[in-house]
Amino acid sequence: GSTGGTLPSTGRQPGGPIGSIGGSTGSSGDTTGTLGIPAQVDPAVADVSATLADNSGIDQGTGIVLTSSGEVLTNNHVIAGAGSINVQIAGTGPTYSAHVVGVDVTQDVAVLQLVNAAGLPVAKIGDSSNLGVGDPVIAIGNALGRGGTPAAASGSITALNQAITASDSGTGSSEALTGMIQVDAMIQPGDSGGPLVNSKGEVIGMDTAGSTGGRRRITARAGFAIPIVTAISVAKQIEGSGGGTTQSGQSALLGVEVSTTSTQSGADVVGVQPGSPAQAAGLTAGDLIVSVDGTTVDSNTALRTLLHTHRPGDSVTIGWVDSSGTQRTATVKLASGPPA
Repeated sequence: GSTGGTLPSTGRQPGGPIGSIGGSTGSSGDTTGTLGIPAQVDPAVADVSATLADNSGIDQGTGIVLTSSGEVLTNNHVIAGAGSINVQIAGTGPTYSAHVVGVDVTQDVAVLQLVNAAGLPVAKIGDSSNLGVGDPVIAIGNALGRGGTPAAASGSITALNQAITASDSGTGSSEALTGMIQVDAMIQPGDSGGPLVNSKGEVIGMDTAGSTGGRRRITARAGFAIPIVTAISVAKQIEGSGGGTTQSGQSALLGVEVSTTSTQSGADVVGVQPGSPAQAAGLTAGDLIVSVDGTTVDSNTALRTLLHTHRPGDSVTIGWVDSSGTQRTATVKLASGPPA
């Protein structure tokens, strides 16, 4: 998920070796031989920065490098609503722009393609079908969006095949995710999309939800990961467009930039993209969007949430108050935009 909140005192180290995988950090007590595993995995971990299309900020997450040519696996909620995406390898390596190959909203999986990438280290994929409660794990990612060497949190599997409802404060949406791996490693905002690895440094899951702050949260004090076999299967469906629940990386675009600091009830337009449906409808900076298809819009988040339910080509009726105080409406045909 995106960044937010404060770093709990959990023994989590930004970078550096993890000692005993059972939860302590440091250079001693490495009874399971896992010292240095994060350093082995880090080169195939990517920091994902998604600049939101509505100008409301930047979401920070993590990705897993699948191919040397720059195919990266992450969570859909990390890149939802993005206008542009940048990916930095290992938090300290080269940075690439990325486009969305496709997403599966219901499984919270997205596949990115880095532009002009070659020769990248790739993640070692393990077998998530043979896991057991008590197995040691390490969650690796861009914790709290700090960048730099990926942070690592050690722990163990506490339950398998769990069903959770994960809510996304960015879009107001929530998904029922099933078959999840539950761990006691501290999964924090920014870790979403990152690898959960076993004691051999193999990726056995994709970190997806934690109970601390940030966009993707659940109610229990635990962390959850999508089994890597599931995530890879969904990724292959996305690549081949063979999955019934997959969709393209394009979503419905109105073409307005809205204020993130407005105290008015509505979405305060501060800019309109040239050639967009919003411009064709006559929307200009200074207007206040108050409804979509008759549903009240009381904030920029509400506008994003309503547009999130539409696809490119849909016709919607936008209601707004212009700068002179006049109530106006127009029906617009939504264009293709970034993933939502």
